[in-house]
Amino acid sequence: MKPTLLTAFAFAMLLVSCKKEETKAPAETPIQKEVTYHIFAARDYSAPIYQNVKADLRLQIQVIDYKTGASRLVWDSTFSTRKLTDFPLYDNKLVIKKTIPVMNSHEKLNGAYSVRYDNEGLIQQVAESDEAGPGKTSVLLEADM
Repeated sequence: MKPTLLTAFAFAMLLVSCKKEETKAPAETPIQKEVTYHIFAARDYSAPIYQNVKADLRLQIQVIDYKTGASRLVWDSTFSTRKLTDFPLYDNKLVIKKTIPVMNSHEKLNGAYSVRYDNEGLIQQVAESDEAGPGKTSVLLEADM
């Protein structure tokens, strides 16, 4: 018995129809993570010794891929040079909240701030950061000037 063109075509269709279809995993939905900054004077700077002390404040938020180490800056803000006496005391602190979408399976949210103090030419710098990785959805950073 010779296979005919019709038989060969039917056999080919049977093979194609039996092919197992690949199932794709559903795309990951980003989750919202939050960085909150509290900005305030660490003490009452009204004494004359503090009158010429100035500070620059920089806030930054990055998303870091903890599998590859790659990071991307998603937000930053700078408070230009001002006297320490211009920052509010704790009871009137500035509150800044930023919500950023993150792929929880491989990304973490890093919030940071840095302060540069200038006391008539004597420079001092401080910085702090924290991150919301797996199992953590928010970060609170208190920039106590």
